[in-house]
Amino acid sequence: MINTGPDTTQKSPKQDSAFNKVGENLYRHGSSGRYYALLKRSGKQIRKSLKTKDKALARRRLREFKEKVSNLNTDKYLGRINFNELAARWLDVEKTKLKLSSISRSEKCIKGLAPFFKDIAFKNIGRRQCEEWLTKRGQKISASSYKQERRILIALYSYAIKLGIVLDNIAADALPTRSIKNKRAIIPSHEQFELLIRTMREADARGIHGANLVELLAYSGMRLNEGINLLWQDVAFDQGCFAVTGGETGTKKHEIR
Repeated sequence: MINTGPDTTQKSPKQDSAFNKVGENLYRHGSSGRYYALLKRSGKQIRKSLKTKDKALARRRLREFKEKVSNLNTDKYLGRINFNELAARWLDVEKTKLKLSSISRSEKCIKGLAPFFKDIAFKNIGRRQCEEWLTKRGQKISASSYKQERRILIALYSYAIKLGIVLDNIAADALPTRSIKNKRAIIPSHEQFELLIRTMREADARGIHGANLVELLAYSGMRLNEGINLLWQDVAFDQGCFAVTGGETGTKKHEIR
């Protein structure tokens, strides 16, 4: 059997007398009235609840499900590929469009996820494994780290769907979101800021350079990486402005402003 996630029924409709065939690949459960799909792909049976009692809606969902099943890849290598292998392949693709900081963050997230999925063929990773990560790790890490690891796992599922390894994004369905509480920023008054800058300049020679950088960031709104990568060639003295490029790693959205 091919595991399609939380919607998979316990018995094949053909083996359960409570199921009645009402159309090609379409079955109806006698007591609940719900409709189920039963298809075959490369000799393997695939079954799924269509989550409705409405026949017209069931037929539409059956068509969508057939389209998903038709996209399943029959390549034996992809059928055996495990979490670590898929994650490495996905990351190689992402590296072509991500900044170094984003790549490092993604690698860290994969490292946090790996102990819960690493030895399992990706097509067999289901709700149980996702919930194990949720209860054993997800609840213990910060909301920000949880958000990032959940995002990476969902992205891996999306990639697996594109490759035809799985049918549905189980992680998106199984893992709830967590809100991140924003810390209240303490903004100094003009007098407090001037005192800070003056105190830094009076410290030592390094304090002078530090004070200059702090003023540059405060008055321009640049991020630290953007500020330390500002070059003389980026400054247009005659126009009274400068360009923010972010240096080699670029700005957050890869835009020059």
